[in-house]
Amino acid sequence: YNSPPPPPPVYLSPPPPYHHYYGSPSPHHY
Repeated sequence: YNSPPPPPPVYLSPPPPYHHYYGSPSPHHY
């Protein structure tokens, strides 16, 4: 069995709370 794959890159994680500044409003963060 090969070694386990590395963890996914950070940029594939869910968007941070401030992602609405990029044009994706998220009222649920407020």
